[in-house]
Amino acid sequence: MKGTEIKPGEKYIFRNGKYTYTVTNKVLTITKNGKVVLKEKFLNGGLYPND
Repeated sequence: MKGTEIKPGEKYIFRNGKYTYTVTNKVLTITKNGKVVLKEKFLNGGLYPND
């Protein structure tokens, strides 16, 4: 499975199917169809699938 490594403090926007992930200022926001699904602090980085 491919993934995107995310580091805190950097800005990423990428899509995984119907979801759009945005990471800005250590906050991860996941949106679907323009609506926010999840918004949380993102301190440690991580690996999210992006196939």
